[in-house]
Amino acid sequence: MKSSEVEPVAFAAKQRASSARSLSPHARANAVLLSFVLGMQGLSAVSAQSNDATSASTPASAIDIMQKSPALALNAPVENWEKITDTVFRHLSVQNGLPQFSATALAQDEDGFIWVGTQGGLARWDGYRFRNYLPVPNDPHSLPDNYVMSLHKDSQGRLWVGTNGGGLAMYDHRQDRFVRVPTGENGISHVTVNSITSDQRGGLWLATRDGLNYYRPDTGEVKHYRKSETGLQTNLVRTVTRDNQDTIWVGTSEGVVKIDAKTHEMKRVLLPIPDNKTQRVISICVGTDGKVWIGTFDSGAFYITPDDPEPKRLLVQKPKSKEKEPLNENVFFIQKVADDEIWLGTYGNGILVVNPQTLETRRMIHETNRQSSLADNSVWSIMRDRSGLVWVGSQRGISIHDPSSRAIMSLFGGDARSHGLLGIDFFAAYGAPDGTVWIGSHHAGVSILDPKSSVFRVLKADDTRPHDALPQSAVFTIYPVGEKTVYIGTDKGLYVSDARGTSVKRLSLAPRNPTLRVAAILQVGTSLYIGGPEGLWEVDMRSNEDRAVQPPWAKALGTKFITELKQAPDGAIWMATLQDGLYRYDLNTQTLLNIKPDAKSKASLTHRNVSSMLFDSRGWLWVGMQGGGLDLLRPGAKPNQYEFTHFGKAEKLPNELVNKILEDERGNIWMSTDEGLAMVDPRTMQVTPLGEPDGVSITGYWSTSGAKTRDGNLIFGGVGGLTIVRPNLVQPYRYLPPLVVTNIQIGGKTVAVNHSRFLGTNAETLMVQADANSMVVEFAALDFTAADHNRYAYRLDGYDKDWIETDATRRLAAYTNLPPGDYRLHLRGSNRNGVWSEPDLVLNVKVLPAWYQTWWAYFSYFALFSGLVFVLIRWRLWALREKNRKLENLVLQRTRELEVSRRALEQQSLSDPLTGLRNRRYLHHCINEDLARVQRNYANNKPERGDLIFMMVDIDHFKSVNDQYGHAAGDQVLVQATAILQACVRESDTLIRWGGEEFLIVVRDTNYLEAQDLAERIRAQFEAHVFQLADGETTQRTCSIGFAPYPFFVDKLDFFAWEQVINLADHCLYVAKGGGRNAWVGMQAVASPDHLDPAAGAKPQVTKMLANAQIVMHSSRPDFCALP
Repeated sequence: MKSSEVEPVAFAAKQRASSARSLSPHARANAVLLSFVLGMQGLSAVSAQSNDATSASTPASAIDIMQKSPALALNAPVENWEKITDTVFRHLSVQNGLPQFSATALAQDEDGFIWVGTQGGLARWDGYRFRNYLPVPNDPHSLPDNYVMSLHKDSQGRLWVGTNGGGLAMYDHRQDRFVRVPTGENGISHVTVNSITSDQRGGLWLATRDGLNYYRPDTGEVKHYRKSETGLQTNLVRTVTRDNQDTIWVGTSEGVVKIDAKTHEMKRVLLPIPDNKTQRVISICVGTDGKVWIGTFDSGAFYITPDDPEPKRLLVQKPKSKEKEPLNENVFFIQKVADDEIWLGTYGNGILVVNPQTLETRRMIHETNRQSSLADNSVWSIMRDRSGLVWVGSQRGISIHDPSSRAIMSLFGGDARSHGLLGIDFFAAYGAPDGTVWIGSHHAGVSILDPKSSVFRVLKADDTRPHDALPQSAVFTIYPVGEKTVYIGTDKGLYVSDARGTSVKRLSLAPRNPTLRVAAILQVGTSLYIGGPEGLWEVDMRSNEDRAVQPPWAKALGTKFITELKQAPDGAIWMATLQDGLYRYDLNTQTLLNIKPDAKSKASLTHRNVSSMLFDSRGWLWVGMQGGGLDLLRPGAKPNQYEFTHFGKAEKLPNELVNKILEDERGNIWMSTDEGLAMVDPRTMQVTPLGEPDGVSITGYWSTSGAKTRDGNLIFGGVGGLTIVRPNLVQPYRYLPPLVVTNIQIGGKTVAVNHSRFLGTNAETLMVQADANSMVVEFAALDFTAADHNRYAYRLDGYDKDWIETDATRRLAAYTNLPPGDYRLHLRGSNRNGVWSEPDLVLNVKVLPAWYQTWWAYFSYFALFSGLVFVLIRWRLWALREKNRKLENLVLQRTRELEVSRRALEQQSLSDPLTGLRNRRYLHHCINEDLARVQRNYANNKPERGDLIFMMVDIDHFKSVNDQYGHAAGDQVLVQATAILQACVRESDTLIRWGGEEFLIVVRDTNYLEAQDLAERIRAQFEAHVFQLADGETTQRTCSIGFAPYPFFVDKLDFFAWEQVINLADHCLYVAKGGGRNAWVGMQAVASPDHLDPAAGAKPQVTKMLANAQIVMHSSRPDFCALP
């Protein structure tokens, strides 16, 4: 439906909203119950909402009153989630590069690196990888022994390593090596150093297997303390530590001794251990309040308060009992992790957490079915780093916990958890006004946590009792009506329980299917609306009948899957559906409207699949969708439109599958998604995503699963457990981690693994040799909470114009082929939220020149360059000359080639393509030369040298060849005729194809009589020749010949031109043809006329001269010699 077609929402039904909001949640619930009892008709102005909607609609003023006056909040005890929620750890082990799985010792050095001692070597952790240190034979600067017993950072920032078989060593961070302290009479008394501490004067106290040692690093002096009557009870010293008063506490295998660090005076402390047990002390720790905590081998833990020197034994509560008993365990390590928490690491029983003020305890153990639990129950070491993270070394690696994330806690379900929360997945939650919390599971019924209780009681599920027990299927909604009734919607119908959750009863809701899923419940006045896969049904709570009907206005929803129901401040009923968006029913106008996505409007609802709705304290509607993120509908200026504001991944929403929406006491909007939680500040519309670094260990949540508790805490039901949010404890993450260099490579070789040599006093300059050609600096921001989220940037002054930003996957400042010179490399890192640490880490870099980059090399280059320029100029001039010469030769060659081509083309134009003979054009081209020669002969009185004879030859009946055999046969006859003619004439004669089957022979230097012989020879050859045709056929043809000499008149050369002579020869040819063919006819002048009339034409004059016997004609057949 288009937004313009939707009726306006009357957000401002001011009278009704004002009266409803003026009541406290408790008063509103009582009012609803009262209306139900009295059977009030119509819409109740104080209708009860589900828990989250009720709390959300409470005005800020009411919340303030409740916060200031606890009595108004029913004077109930505060929820105590810390007693039952699970401590969440993440782990590091050999899979991450740890040299061995037993983490025996932990320390953080001055730079911020985490050091881990194992039974197989020492490791340094930078948040991304371990750098391991192992003993190297014959190397006095390597780790003295692979079994590390203890680690300690002294007041000067030096890291000391106590080993099992190699004594004591100091890590020299400038040189990345170990400086060993001698053992023996003038050194450490034993090679096993169990524990290390330092006093205010910089001296080290060492617990060894051969007494207590006091070592002065500045002088190398060692003082030994061994067993004595007033001092140590034994030489086997297990632990040593120092309190705030500079008192040294020593634990031995036979008791405790405290030493005045100034006077070294010793005093034994007797623990209240039964006589049948030895006072084997393993660990000692001093808390913030001055309490000294002492761990023993098999007698548990003891503590000594500052105001009472007598040790007291720590008592723990017996399982399933309020009585307490002594702790009889091996307490191997003790560490203060917070002002209100002391962690006792035991051998085989996990960690016992003690509140030093109340002495209350809780235990953390390894759980095989929970990956986020403690890695192992045998704990060797515990440490808290600068950022507040707690590191636990155990027999199976390292477990890391962030205690600062106390605002967000996790509670995992199971079948045998100590807190009794049954189930794995939790689809529903409800926070009752009395502080009780109800949790609906996927198959184990409803778990109920009472105020002050640390164990859930269970409203059990039992399929064998379908009428008075919950089904062993999912619970989707828990909805209170009044103060005495709670409705439970399940996958197999609707159940009703008393407010205490002691019994249930299934409602049949005829004619509705009693086993059909109930996904949503809403009370409006005396009507209870039920939503599920078959639309909306209504139950009249005034009636005693167990029946349900579909209201007439809801018939259109009969095929819709309703996922949630809410009543707006103006009284309208809103319905969320699985695939059809939102529906709004106005009780006053009795109109039902469908609000769904509109592709034409960006302000329409984003997605059809709506999973959660919330009307907040402002009257705004927040809509969570499966795949569409979050939409917000606020009262707008346009009364006929619903315009939504969208929040998605672009607005930092972690995932666009939003499952449940809740509002906290401050008006902030919280939601669960399929990738953690998110909070929206309605004042700024800023989205804050919260994930694993913030304490959200459950990242997948179920639709509509969540509730707000009486104390303002928020519960979200997820995959495997619950997430509890305490919004008042949420603080922005402000830790700014130190930035360190983790590796420096010059030319591919490692030259340093930290920045110690290149910062501070006596800082070195990072030298890049000329032949190295590359520099790679790896760096890390030591924020271990979520190192993958840290950001990085670097800039090389003198080379880079701006910062080059990168992420945790490439923490490298890499450069190659840097020009020689001085540079400053700036490194920058951020915390997990992207806030840059200050100041930048700056390294001085000098790139040395190669020999060819020195001043004398450059002078040589200049001289060489000048010589090369001179040679180049000379060579260039020679090259130009040579190029011109070659170009001239090329032009000449091309000219010759063109001339040859021209001549070839000319020859082609002067020749017949079929026979290869010359053509008419050739005759016109070269006849002048022949004419000139003849004229010269006559001019020189040498006519005997011969005339020109123009002889025309025509193949008789040639057309019949084409007609009978085809043009291809005609071509063959012409080619063979050419061969006959070529055989008959001389090389000096010219044979021309005159046209068609006619040939012209220019016979040079020949007289008339010789021409007759030639004609006869040609005729005879034609007559005797058999022409070979295709396909083996043959034919015979004769020829007709006509000829005439030039000059025609020997004494008047210019009377007839050569063209006229050819015409006379052609005329003779036709005379021969007319006379029967196969003959030749020649014409000769025997006397010259006096004159010729050019206007009369040649033929009439020749005819006249024939008649006057001035011209005669000869033929191979004399009877043909007459002009026609």
